[in-house]
Amino acid sequence: MKSKYYHYQSLSENKSIEYLENKLEQKVFLTPLNKFNDPYEGQFYYKTSLSSFFLQDLEARKGLLEDERSKGRPNLTDAELCEDLKRYSTRYDLLQHENKKNFIQETFSQWGAICFTNDINNTPMWTYYADNHQGCCIEFELDYSIIQSEFALSEKEMNKYREEIEEGREMILFPAYQKSEQRCYFFKIKYDEKIPTIEHGELLKRRDFDEKHKYILKNSVGYKDKRWLHENEFRLIAHEKNSAQSGLFSLEKFSPFLRVTGVIMGAEFAENEKMKLKKDKIKKLCEKYKVKFYQANFSDKEYKIEIEIENITLHN
Repeated sequence: MKSKYYHYQSLSENKSIEYLENKLEQKVFLTPLNKFNDPYEGQFYYKTSLSSFFLQDLEARKGLLEDERSKGRPNLTDAELCEDLKRYSTRYDLLQHENKKNFIQETFSQWGAICFTNDINNTPMWTYYADNHQGCCIEFELDYSIIQSEFALSEKEMNKYREEIEEGREMILFPAYQKSEQRCYFFKIKYDEKIPTIEHGELLKRRDFDEKHKYILKNSVGYKDKRWLHENEFRLIAHEKNSAQSGLFSLEKFSPFLRVTGVIMGAEFAENEKMKLKKDKIKKLCEKYKVKFYQANFSDKEYKIEIEIENITLHN
């Protein structure tokens, strides 16, 4: 059980071959979540729960009680908190707003992402991110058998989970258990006309570390403006302290379910002498790292990009 995902890359930059080789070594650069080019990226409304909500929801109130006890009221009881909620509802609403900003900054201070699409025929993506078809596209393979083994899923459970991932109803969290500080999330972006909302009460209900983070990711960087719908985007988002030192994130080490399996040259890749040398260098790298080499071409019959695998034969 495997699925293909694609990441587009320019080849016009001075270090483009170096960047490509990093990927062939199964190392990718994670763009910090606050560095995306979409000004709306990661924005959300933060809806503070009303006091009436806390009075009615015991689980949410437990979280609020812990917050209050940690802020200088260690002996506060649930009954006393309920009295405070009835008397000073505005105080609690403002308190949560005041703490929101620091909480979100701390949560995402060392997180980054790499973006994919599952549509190789995405002409706008070739245009925007691969030098108007003169760059390349990196083929990634998602191996669901590794996910199945990690989560100990039956065949039926795995098929259902895969369907939920590919339709955007669930996300992959790897590894299955919190074995280290490193966590990876792979999921499909949702598109809407409205900015998403994170509700404080819903956040407090999620006491588990991973469930809390999944909720935040789904309702912040998991949404984009509906005008980007054509990208059909998926993301790998990870928190990894070591990548801050080298700038690179090891797929092999931290997300072995996802790996680079091919390089696709753009349909407009120039066939002059300089470009032939660059193409040969890329072929040689594909041979070295045992990944497939493809050439994209424009179809003569329909609005479609045709991909052909090429033998790795170098020019003399």
